[in-house]
Amino acid sequence: MEEEDGNYTMFWGSQYLAQVFTAGVNASLVKVDLNLWKNQGGNPSSLVVELRNSVDIGGNVYAPGPLILDAIIVPATAISDTEGAVYQLSFPVPFPVSSGIRYAIVVHQMGNGGSNENSYGWLLISYGSDQYSGGASWYSNNSGLNWTVTGTDEDFYFATYVAPYAPLGTFISSAFDTGKLSIFGKLSWFSVVPAGTAIKFQIASNNDNTTWNFVGPDGTASTYYQSNGATIVGHDGRRYIKYKAFLSTTNTGITPLLNSVTIQYR
Repeated sequence: MEEEDGNYTMFWGSQYLAQVFTAGVNASLVKVDLNLWKNQGGNPSSLVVELRNSVDIGGNVYAPGPLILDAIIVPATAISDTEGAVYQLSFPVPFPVSSGIRYAIVVHQMGNGGSNENSYGWLLISYGSDQYSGGASWYSNNSGLNWTVTGTDEDFYFATYVAPYAPLGTFISSAFDTGKLSIFGKLSWFSVVPAGTAIKFQIASNNDNTTWNFVGPDGTASTYYQSNGATIVGHDGRRYIKYKAFLSTTNTGITPLLNSVTIQYR
């Protein structure tokens, strides 16, 4: 397996990649977004995307499990060989997931594809950083029989979709270490918020990377940051920081989409 620039991982043959995640609601998983790239000039076999269970291997660390709950077969011709794009892939039969339970999205080539990465390689794009506190990215060199975590500092790009959408959902970021006692500036984000949906935030910070109390701009848990570009209040002089996103919809057929969050500091 080959990784370059912290942005993608190439896989081929008997190599599998996986992203473990925690379901946030009780609903049926219908679709998944993956940022994929087919090796330029190659001729790989079809891509297989699986939903699997996860297994606690100790210390509250969850690896991809052996049980395939659902699967998608993606023809190689459906994926461009340009430099990566987000593809939304639908499961043939939506699978009911349970809130708080960890699952794994597993990707590999059908039939092990081939042994030459230049001819058969696929690439899965990553964030290049740890974006998700509810799981981790993994790889296997023997068709998913054994798994090794890629590290605690990187997650593969993914998004899951359930139906019907839950009226409320939350996402807590991983901790960010500013490296010093910092002065914080603006909280901004990139999102798609259809009519009838909303996104708001709370912030938690500390100097021990342990105590997390999420509050809004008045310093209590009853207020929220709702204006994009709002100034972060009450967290200066802290080293570690997290955000908590609150997503809501009044129409179970639509949902807000949060793509990225930026916290200014100095």
